[in-house]
Amino acid sequence: MSFESINNPCPCESGLEYPYCCGAPDRNAINTIALLEDDGTINGNLPAGVSAGLSTFNRSPDIYPVKLNLFQKQVQLVKMSPYWYSESVFLDAGRILGTCGIDTSARWLLEQSKPIPQTVSPIIFHTAFCGSTLLSKALDAIYDCLPIREPEALSNLLVYMRSGATESDKTQWFDVVLNVLGRRYEANQPAVIKTNDYADGLIGEIASRRPDIPIVFMYTSLTEFFAGCVKAKNRKQWVLDRYKAIAQIAPQYLKNLPSLTIAEDSVSHAAAVYWSYNIRMYLDVIANPSANLRSLNFTDMLNDPLPVIDKTASWFGLSQRQGVNPADELNWIMGVYSKDASYEYSPQKRRDDMKKLLGNYVNELNEADQIARQLLTEDYPEDRLPGSLLV
Repeated sequence: MSFESINNPCPCESGLEYPYCCGAPDRNAINTIALLEDDGTINGNLPAGVSAGLSTFNRSPDIYPVKLNLFQKQVQLVKMSPYWYSESVFLDAGRILGTCGIDTSARWLLEQSKPIPQTVSPIIFHTAFCGSTLLSKALDAIYDCLPIREPEALSNLLVYMRSGATESDKTQWFDVVLNVLGRRYEANQPAVIKTNDYADGLIGEIASRRPDIPIVFMYTSLTEFFAGCVKAKNRKQWVLDRYKAIAQIAPQYLKNLPSLTIAEDSVSHAAAVYWSYNIRMYLDVIANPSANLRSLNFTDMLNDPLPVIDKTASWFGLSQRQGVNPADELNWIMGVYSKDASYEYSPQKRRDDMKKLLGNYVNELNEADQIARQLLTEDYPEDRLPGSLLV
């Protein structure tokens, strides 16, 4: 049953009726129903489900930190549920399905998180446009886990980790965010975090600070990434914005970047730099023999999905759900192209569509390839990245 057809009660389990909670007309904004003071004083009327969620914050993911501002010390919380986590493709403030919100302070979050035990929450990092959502959905459907897809909180944490904050503050908030995101409903259902691609900048921090956490870095070839970037007008703007966001820090990873002339309004230039930046961060971490890290090429998953999903689940330490037919679940999930449930595809159709699309961008793709090769030099992945999950 889709959430649009659910009217009573709300799937977030707040205790409110759906049309007056997450089904309110403005679905692009968090509906803040209360303010929570540092001492626990509540300014506002909380539904029973929200009150229950707050009382179990340190042992249940019912109340989720959708957005953190660690500079202004502000936190935005929303009411969630197992169903709402599974249905949410994104967990950022603009797209999360839960919208019943509470505003509070970073101090409140810090105090409430102290009793939360440290857990192992596997993480999927990715280049974008590489099937990471499909992987997360498949793991959720077939294995016991709680999907945490694209939490904005990790991107907020990355900004803080790259700031001038003290090392002790960075360590403190790193632990808080990872512990809060790692809460679970059942002991045998670990949270599996699929990051926002911008949060790839945390891959080194997590690998070094939490070497017990298994990581998968999912990616595509530059050709396929470029095709994803030019597929629609909003994606072209997306990659231009992504390039601008990492332009200042990228030279730390891509030593040849300052010697190249990169046009900020060129999609091919932006795509080459952003893809190379993410690939380089992975390569820097996998160079450490003790890194708990593996790579996964999207093409491998498309060509033979079930063994790849099973291999990922084994790497993450997941157990199969009872009463589930993996092949049936996977056939349904892989029958949906990207995040558009109305577009069916097959691997061959995907290849045909990509070939047709790229026929209009031959020169731009060649330009992107030349830039990426100069940035990655001998480490340019002609075939697959080292540390393949399938080895």
